[in-house]
Amino acid sequence: MRQYLFCLAMAVSGAAMADDLADVNKLLESKSYPQAIAMLTRLSDAGNAGAQLRLGQMYWYGEGVAVDRARADALFAKAAAAGNKEAQSALGMTAARQQHMGDIAYWTDKYDGADLVSGQFDCKAPVVPARSTTNQEIKTTNDTINAWKACYNGFVKNLNDVYPVGKRIPGEVADLMTDAEMEQAKRRLTEVYGRVGDKAKVAAQATLTAFDNWQKGTEDYVRQQNLETAQRMREAELARDNVNRNMPQPPKPVYVK
Repeated sequence: MRQYLFCLAMAVSGAAMADDLADVNKLLESKSYPQAIAMLTRLSDAGNAGAQLRLGQMYWYGEGVAVDRARADALFAKAAAAGNKEAQSALGMTAARQQHMGDIAYWTDKYDGADLVSGQFDCKAPVVPARSTTNQEIKTTNDTINAWKACYNGFVKNLNDVYPVGKRIPGEVADLMTDAEMEQAKRRLTEVYGRVGDKAKVAAQATLTAFDNWQKGTEDYVRQQNLETAQRMREAELARDNVNRNMPQPPKPVYVK
């Protein structure tokens, strides 16, 4: 339940109140928090449950104001007593936050990106020989490289899927984080994602370079073997020709008259 604007249909009493709520919405949209808080406080003191809820949210999350959960909970309680169902749910947030402090700390301070490089995304660099000298060796190396490419492409897709930053923070945890904590988490995630991506890119380039060198080495070897084979065939053919020339010729038949 983060950063909601007012709905003008919410428990308003007259056009003046509706105008006030519209003005608050504009102030919140433009992040003019001091003015918004002043208007919300006046509306809250006048007994408007919607204003009490929204002001409580701002104090609870630290949205443009210092976090003050005791004050926020008191405002939620007032709104809940007036029948505001959202405020009734908000009353349980402080207790829920205590239960999820470990999760909040994980995303703000401890997340290291291990999930991005483990399991099916643990794309270890294959061992690539300098060259292959048999068809079976060539097939084995090609199969190894293709398997690595499939793994790496899956890793890249998964890394791209984490954006926008903060997307993978569970909703029940994100809803309990202050604005400052959410910004801290996003900064950490941005740093970790960038580090993991850069490290993988360097490793992938090294593997691709090794693969290119293997291809060149193998092609050079095959080319040389083909030249040597052709040379041996020519030499064998010349030898056969020499043997044939030096063999004694059979006597020509003599005609009998």
